Amino acid sequence: MDSEFSSLYEDLFQLNSRFMEVFSNTFINTNNVEVKLHDNIVIGGMGGSGISGTYVKSIFESLQLSKRITVVRDYKFIRILPDSSYILVSYSGNTEETISLFNQLLSNQVKPIIVTSGGKLLELAKSHTCVYYILESGLQPRMAFPNIFSVLLKILHNSFKDKMQIDHVEIKKLTIPDNIKEIKFSNFSNNLPIIITNSDYACVGERLRCQLNENAKLHSFNFVLPEYHHNGLVGLKSTFEGKIYFIFIEQRTDLDRIKFHFKFLKQKLIEKNIQYIEVYCNSDSYYINLLQLTMIVDYISLVIAKHQGINPIEVELIDQLKVYLKTMV
Repeated sequence: MDSEFSSLYEDLFQLNSRFMEVFSNTFINTNNVEVKLHDNIVIGGMGGSGISGTYVKSIFESLQLSKRITVVRDYKFIRILPDSSYILVSYSGNTEETISLFNQLLSNQVKPIIVTSGGKLLELAKSHTCVYYILESGLQPRMAFPNIFSVLLKILHNSFKDKMQIDHVEIKKLTIPDNIKEIKFSNFSNNLPIIITNSDYACVGERLRCQLNENAKLHSFNFVLPEYHHNGLVGLKSTFEGKIYFIFIEQRTDLDRIKFHFKFLKQKLIEKNIQYIEVYCNSDSYYINLLQLTMIVDYISLVIAKHQGINPIEVELIDQLKVYLKTMV
């Protein structure tokens, strides 16, 4: 690996090590504007920005809150619902799908809350007197996850503070476990990763898939147990030895039935000589587990990318798509 990439990876691993610090400091330093939030909240965004909404939705469901979160990742809402609050997230502020959502809301006399670092979306928010939050600039959207996720939680804090307190002291203690650092990821270079989670941590499985796509330039797939065993399991009848490997993201306090599903699948992989990695969450706190697991999967994607010897930042094909779409007007 050349010195340019070595320096780049050094910076990215340093950024990953500061994941919890960034999340905590962003939450503390974000000034929350008092806005009335309806019981139906819709979060719109794409890619590294949009997945933060999926995390928030998972937390609200785990807390069994009365407020309902819907996440939209598209050019349009199916319909604009009355008595609903809309939050649009675009790190760059220039995501064309998110700007399209903004315009649809505006045409229906709805002013969304905006989360962005700048760009066209910030200009629109200011010109139409929307409530907006400005993120730290200069990052790749996928690297800005702790910033975006933290700001979304701060906006919604009044909705969950009676059931979940953010423990900043505990958060800043979270690190990458030694057992993860000891995994020989070089054994998996260029193989297809299959990610398996339970339903509670499906958002983490999706995050890992996206990070492997963008950082390591690898196709990857994420599935949820027990649903995977009603269809995907039979795909193991094909010959995959040396071509795929599995990454299990597990909860030690899972339901026994879910544990049995994980155990059965691992037995089948051993029989077929297919390797797998186990990543466990250990806290009794759901949001703590989400944060640490996300820090871990981001780290895993960088290690795999480093073993590939590639630039984890460039997204040439996405850039080509954006240029192409600009010509299609």
